[in-house]
Amino acid sequence: MCEGRRDGAGTRTLGGERRYAGGRRYSSGATVVVAEVVRVNGRPYSAFGEVLDELARKRNVRGPQHIADYMKARLGEAPTGTAVGKWMYGEASPTRENLRRFADAFELSEGEEITLSFAFNYGQTKPPEGA
Repeated sequence: MCEGRRDGAGTRTLGGERRYAGGRRYSSGATVVVAEVVRVNGRPYSAFGEVLDELARKRNVRGPQHIADYMKARLGEAPTGTAVGKWMYGEASPTRENLRRFADAFELSEGEEITLSFAFNYGQTKPPEGA
């Protein structure tokens, strides 16, 4: 591998080693879990978007377009990837119908539905203590 070549999300290949976000080095072949997600466009998700992203990632679905594709595959109809992206960045809000579609497509548990509804209604990532 050539010196300094980019290799995947947040990694840089250096000789036989990989350098991950945070500058840590691991020899090739090592299994690494990177806690920090580096977004391509550098914009942070809204609180609601963070919840959508977390729920989708639990099911190995990453990114607005893939969320929309997953919903369409599961339900036969879904919002566009652009619409999902706008929800995640706080530029628009989903309709109640699309919120229900998300919950149905991803088969959310009751606790996950409560977290999603709090994020949607109050901009919080989880219900406050004692609620």
